[in-house]
Amino acid sequence: MDIFNSTVKGDYDVYRRNYERMSFRERQEIPDKWFEMKGTFGAAFRFDRVAPLITYIHHPIGKKRFHIFEFGCGEGKLAMKMFGSFDKCILSYEACDFCSIALSACAPSLVERKKFRRRYLDKQLWELSEEEFNIEDYTIFLSSHTLEHITEEELRKLFKRIEGIRFLVLELPFDPWLKWMGTQNTHVLGISAPDFVKMLYQFGYDLLRMLPNTFAKSRKTSEARTFLFEYRRG
Repeated sequence: MDIFNSTVKGDYDVYRRNYERMSFRERQEIPDKWFEMKGTFGAAFRFDRVAPLITYIHHPIGKKRFHIFEFGCGEGKLAMKMFGSFDKCILSYEACDFCSIALSACAPSLVERKKFRRRYLDKQLWELSEEEFNIEDYTIFLSSHTLEHITEEELRKLFKRIEGIRFLVLELPFDPWLKWMGTQNTHVLGISAPDFVKMLYQFGYDLLRMLPNTFAKSRKTSEARTFLFEYRRG
């Protein structure tokens, strides 16, 4: 079966069943094609939830200014919002994605900012060497609606690689009633919200805040949650 064409046409079950057999490059081809067709990845993030967590870091915790690394930035829509609200707090902002077409579509006004840098990933982030990716360069690891597109095993590799970055601001969709989240497009992560928090605790992170605090009551509603973790080990 042609996984690429089937997925592009909307047969996401084919993608999920074959995800672990696909090479990194094969996985890249699908978002590249989507972006060519649609010209955008949309804006799934909830900035009204991300913003108070960044404010929480800036004020009560006393981090006046910070270096941000965004994992899965698409065409930079969240970065634009971040600079619009927190420009004075941001010392540097590095945004990465494995979709080169999306990166090339970042707005000129964003690309021209001295504090902003795009990074194309030609391999998984956890495969980068210390010279290529040094966690000491960043204060905040930011990722919105990206982690659900990798498996639990890959998620553990990611958290092991970024362990030590002080703050994690993460937004993922969680089904309020089911452990498995892979009910939409290319979501392959199968983990519950409590297990997600437990996993990060194993890597030295404590949950500081989570928005919203409760799941939606409707069984028909899947709810994104936005988390703020702080590294407490060591």
